[in-house]
Parts: sequence; C-alpha cells; structure tokens
Amino acid sequence: MATRGGKVQKVMVQPINLIFRYLQNRSRIQIWLYEDITHRIEGYIIEKLVFSSPGFDEYMNVVLDEAEEVNMKTKNRNKVGRIMLKVRLIKLEGVSGVYVLIQKAFLTTLLVIHQFTTYFSDGMLLLVITLIVLTDASVQQQTSLQRHVESFFEIPGHTNNWAVLVCTSRFWFNYRHVANVLSLYHSVKRLGIPDSNIILMLADDMPCNARNPKPGTVYNSKYERINLYGVEVEVDYRGYEVSVENFMRLVTGRVHPSTPRSKRLLSNHQSNVLIYLTGHGGDGFLKFQDSEELTNVDLADAIETMYQGNRYNEMLVIADTCQSESMYQKIYSPNVLATSSSLVGEDSLSYDVDQSIGVYIIDRYTQFTLEFLENKVKSLMTNLSMTDYFDSCPKSKCLSTVGIRTDLYPKDPKRVRVTDFFGSSRIIRTITERIEFDDAWLNLPPYYGKSANSMVI
Repeated sequence: MATRGGKVQKVMVQPINLIFRYLQNRSRIQIWLYEDITHRIEGYIIEKLVFSSPGFDEYMNVVLDEAEEVNMKTKNRNKVGRIMLKVRLIKLEGVSGVYVLIQKAFLTTLLVIHQFTTYFSDGMLLLVITLIVLTDASVQQQTSLQRHVESFFEIPGHTNNWAVLVCTSRFWFNYRHVANVLSLYHSVKRLGIPDSNIILMLADDMPCNARNPKPGTVYNSKYERINLYGVEVEVDYRGYEVSVENFMRLVTGRVHPSTPRSKRLLSNHQSNVLIYLTGHGGDGFLKFQDSEELTNVDLADAIETMYQGNRYNEMLVIADTCQSESMYQKIYSPNVLATSSSLVGEDSLSYDVDQSIGVYIIDRYTQFTLEFLENKVKSLMTNLSMTDYFDSCPKSKCLSTVGIRTDLYPKDPKRVRVTDFFGSSRIIRTITERIEFDDAWLNLPPYYGKSANSMVI
C-alpha cells in the first residue's frame, strides 16, 4: 500500500505499556487507544508526504473519522478488535514553523477528544493520546545542517586513496615501532582503505621474535585487548626487504617488471597518498635497519618524482621519529601536507610500557593519533578536519611539539576532512561532455612513448 509514492511501514504497538518506540529517521503521528482491556493497535504509516494545503486539521479529522467508523463496526464484538489507522505523515520541508505545527496539533487533539469519546458507550474509558515525534523534522534539520557542513568543506578532488606505512626499525627493544605502524594500519583499513591500496613495510618480525612470550601477537596496550598481528594483516615488505632503495623504488614507481602488484604503489593523478614513517631518526635523516639512512633530500626528490609522474593528487606525510620535523623541510612539491611528532632538536617519546615483555609498546604521537581516529572518526562522513587531527596531540600529551607544514598545500586544513587521507570511498562523478579518442591517441605505443621492449627500472 502506497500513496503519492510514499512507502508504507507497519508498526505494532502495545499501548498497555505506554511505550512508544520510534524508528530513527521517521516522523509519525501515532494515536494510542487505551481502555480497560488490552488492545493492539495496528497502524499503517505512510511516509514522506509533503505538507499539503488543507493543513494539519484536515489530516487529524480524517484519522479520527476513520477510527470512529472502524470502532463502530467492532463495537458489538465485545469491544475487542483491531483498529486500523491510516495515518498520513507529514514530511516537514524545513524546521521553520515546527513549533507552530506542534501547538496546532495538540489544540486540534484537545478539541476532538470530547467528540471522539462520545462514540464509546457502556462505561468504556478511552484515553486518546497523540504523540508527535519530530524525528523526520530532526532529520530534515540534520540534513540541512549536513548540507551546510558539506559546503564548509572543500570538494575532494580524488577518487582513490593509498597508504604507505613504514616501520624502519629492527630489534626487540623497538617493539613499539611495529605496534605504531600496525595500529595505523587497522585504523585506515577500518575507514575504507583496502589492503590492495595499503603498502605495509615491517623491518622486523616482532610476532615471531624469540623474546615474545605470546608468539604471533603484537599489542599496543599493556592490557592486551587487541592483537594487531591477526590473520587479516597483509605485510607487503618484511625484514631486509625494507630498505631505502625499495622504499624509493616503491614511491617513484621504478620497480622491476616482475614485482608483484602487492608491492607496487599504483597511484595516479586522482590518488590521495598517505605516507607514514616511524623509527629512529635525527636532524635530516631516518634510519633503516640501523644500517642505512633515508635523508630528507631523498624523500623530497622522491615526492617530486611522484609529482612529475602524476602519481598523486594530494599527499600527507607523517613522520614519527626524533627531530622528525626535519624530514619534510626539504620537500618542494605542491599539494603536500606534512606533520611530525617533534620539532628539530626535540625527541619523540614513548607512551606506555608492558612490564611482562619489558619494552615500550607504542609511541605517544601514534597513541593519540589512534585515540583520535578510533574514538572520534566513526565514519567517512565525519565533520572532523585535518586541523582537528593536528590538534589531537598537544604538547601536554605528546611531551614534544607537533610540527605542521602547510605552505605547499593550497587548501585550508580546516576545510579538509580527515578522511580525505585516512579513509577511502569510491567517488563517482557523472560527466556530460563527450570524449572522443582520435587515431593518434589510440596508436600511442606502451610505456608512455617508449618501445614495447624497453624496461622501466
């Protein structure tokens, strides 16, 4: 049963308990009939009807007239029966005038109660309670507010997201660096970035370390609530595969043709790329495997190569090391937003220690990043911005000063959703223009103009 394209929903109510359980995102006018015996009122609710010109009074009169007619037919059946009420719901187009409608509705109800109760005889006590639940009005208000919020944020220019999560440290006492990167891995995966778009690099195999009292596990809390190294974790580079050379080849795309897809960063000009680096570092460098270094100049040149090759739309670089601000100081490519756990001359500190294994299990900056993402960023349509993320770890918590660089980024971080980098959704836009491919375009050789036999290394 439907009216004016509206959807019919059947709701069962037990008025003897006087409990009105309303469904979210619905508005309704539910009439309860309560008498000396228990009835069940079966109501049919027609949704999404616009407020028509006859007004609310006419709708109420229609409802009461139908109730009266049905009740008179069932009056001789021991006053027990099912009353079918077809209640037309009003979809409020705006929040203005809502309170006027409420007052008008209750006045209408009070005026008709006496007339309505005259049809009940033989000492039957009838109480008519009209409840108006403004859920739909609330939804309309929220929708209007959401539209306002949407207009506040910048329109995303990307269609896909990639994350490169790198732990560069070896040895058991660097357990926390593995926990750092695995914690962020689970957060971005929860927010929609699939494993196919996450490149996870772990320099050491902490779950299988001989000192691990619980083999196959990594925890970021001493209470051991969540095993970060579960069966769903896909490690793409592990052990000595995590090197400066492989990292540079990964981000620039200069990998050997035999490299499997899982070890390739297949981003393009419509990709937002998140690069997260954790480990030990100093002024201008990040140590890999405690044997080699990635310098800030290397990182800057790699990002410039990505820009020249149209391998990103926007990029967020996060460095969680000592003096990590220095890692993005040399970057000169556009559309890059960068942040760090400490400034030059500052150490980045650990957060929590697990006495049962004798090592720290997470760093402060990553701990509060994780709390922000897990406790506040519940969905992709969050209203939290990148500025909110930057403010999530003040010096009172991190014990170091969070560094931020925005001069290469054309947008205001206050107007950029945090999920533009930490989440992912398939964004599809409809275009109206017609695209024609001429013969010259179709005859282009592969490998961007190189011969088919050439090899990109």
